Amino acid sequence: LIFFGGIYDQAGPFFRQARDRGITAQFMGPDGLDSDELVKLAGNAVDKMYYTSVAAPVSQFPKAAKYAQDYQAAYGEGAPPFSAQAFDAANICAAGILSAAIAAGGKPTRAQVLEAIRNLPPFPGITGTFKFNAKGDPTTATYFVLRVNAADWNKNELISRLDIAPPQ
Repeated sequence: LIFFGGIYDQAGPFFRQARDRGITAQFMGPDGLDSDELVKLAGNAVDKMYYTSVAAPVSQFPKAAKYAQDYQAAYGEGAPPFSAQAFDAANICAAGILSAAIAAGGKPTRAQVLEAIRNLPPFPGITGTFKFNAKGDPTTATYFVLRVNAADWNKNELISRLDIAPPQ
């Protein structure tokens, strides 16, 4: 196994050169490899390689189907990694701002917004339900292990999903 801890634009040429030199080891890396540009740079050298991410493909979230359709219609391409999580984060922030503004009777302070987000009831997003601890961290951290489909990046395979408590 060769674990490459960089990003796709560094990893792609490295993986291609490794295969060209006869190295047959399995490749693996972090979410910095989560880009279809990796395949453009590495070709089939990365087919079936593994990477970890905090963002699974949008297709892995049943509640995100409409989001994925709307994204495709608006931009002419599939929703990229992290976009569904960013959509949820924006909605959580908006809910926190609204809650803080109501409680403050007007424009809230940053501290009031942070407190409001910490105290939101479980928030039903398109990628899951979010709840925050007293520090403001999510009560559950989700990690994914995916396998690359070099022929179609949008069909990368979810191998494992880990839902664990974040570090204290």
